[in-house]
Amino acid sequence: MPILMGHGLGGSSDTFIRNVESKSLAYVLVNEGFDVFLVNNRGNLYSSRHMKFSRSQDEYWDFSFDEMAKYDLPAVVEYIIEGMYEGDARLNYIGHSQGCNVILAALADEYVTEKSFDNIMLITPAAIQKNVNSTIQNLMKKVDFLPFLRALGLQEFLRTNSMNYYLCKTFPSLCTNVLNMVTDTKNSPVNHDMFYRLMYHYPAGTSTKAYIHFN
Repeated sequence: MPILMGHGLGGSSDTFIRNVESKSLAYVLVNEGFDVFLVNNRGNLYSSRHMKFSRSQDEYWDFSFDEMAKYDLPAVVEYIIEGMYEGDARLNYIGHSQGCNVILAALADEYVTEKSFDNIMLITPAAIQKNVNSTIQNLMKKVDFLPFLRALGLQEFLRTNSMNYYLCKTFPSLCTNVLNMVTDTKNSPVNHDMFYRLMYHYPAGTSTKAYIHFN
């Protein structure tokens, strides 16, 4: 039984495999006998090629989850069902955060149809964010940053490197505060030992437009 998994904003397929095997959802499902497929959304470190544009061109970064829903997800679904199973399969979909938005938008606009899926599971869907209290999000709701950032050539929004790992390992409270500013102003308990390890894989990169779209 095939399962397709879609990651969140700024993430990658690492989302589902970066914990220990017994606590990583993709590994758990594989060990239970499922065929697991992991999406990497356009613009992240694992999905950076384009047929027409290079990463240095503005056109490359002109996307948000709308384009993922219209073009990327349907292509992945068709590849799996038709290419891997010769049309004799229905997918189960597990989305996290933006991964939920992508399939909801794709279904709403009929870029994919319900007949392609058996089950759809949405983990922390980000489709409605009226109760999110984020310092960065609140600021972006008041100021249109996209033209300003484009003028500066800042089309890519964050991409991980080894410095994230060492910075969060050395100054864990700093990274926690930054995380709270981006996600939610309410402080939450953080396992710092696991947190700095996760920061080696996150953020994986996306477009500035994709991030601003959420606000």
